[in-house]
Amino acid sequence: MSSRMKRALETGEGLPNAVLDEKLVQQANTLPKGMIGVGEGGRPFMEFLLYNAAKAGYRDVILLLNPKDTITQAHFEQKESAGESWGLSFRYARQHIPPDREKPLGTADAVQQALDQHPDWKVGEFVVCNSDNLYSANVFRLLRDTPHPNALPAYNRATMGLPEDRIKTFALLRTDAEGYLQDIVEKPTEEEEREIARLSGGQLGISMNIFKFSAEFAYVYFVTESLHPVRNEKELPGVVRTIARQHPRAIFTIPVQEIMPDLTSKADILVVREYLKREFPELSEP
Repeated sequence: MSSRMKRALETGEGLPNAVLDEKLVQQANTLPKGMIGVGEGGRPFMEFLLYNAAKAGYRDVILLLNPKDTITQAHFEQKESAGESWGLSFRYARQHIPPDREKPLGTADAVQQALDQHPDWKVGEFVVCNSDNLYSANVFRLLRDTPHPNALPAYNRATMGLPEDRIKTFALLRTDAEGYLQDIVEKPTEEEEREIARLSGGQLGISMNIFKFSAEFAYVYFVTESLHPVRNEKELPGVVRTIARQHPRAIFTIPVQEIMPDLTSKADILVVREYLKREFPELSEP
């Protein structure tokens, strides 16, 4: 759970007049964000994400879990054994924390550990994403069907439906005229924004942390990625940036214009609940 969500839950910061029930408050304080029961009947958020992946034609999934997570694996083992996993087959990996650290080593390390624990995934292509963003079936399908072995959706910043002050904090994707990623630009200047927009046909694209990789090509970058100088973690966006800088035609960006529901703060839970009721009537029961 993000510190921002926990702070909002404790203080009520950013909360509309509607009130969350105590069960959801407790879940948001104790569970992985993807397991918060925001759906009808308490269905966890992650189920909607996996449902979209299944609709897009995916069949094999590795759920990468914190070693202290005692909830997620048992839940999805039960779903699969009951034939309620929409045709998905689940495997599990744990991101173990190095003995000289208190926290995990970052998202790039997490992917490396998952591949090391399931070596058959080191061959071929795979998609990796967060469990607290609701990526659409369309985005999953675009990544599955693209002929490019390394790719990511470039979400149009103007159509994300997020507040201006929040959207301005996202890094921008700088591409060439053909759509190949050249760099990820943190805190771009207005001049940089204009140049990025010019090269991408007027769209300012941002990453929402869903990526397609060729395992054979990318694995070494998960291993060798440097620690972020501030957060002291090996991060997936850093891997993507490194690859783009070293191989300017390795990663293709796919323009996307969609809203992205996610669970960042307490207020998001209320918004997401209404969105799920409206957009997923077929999942009205857990």
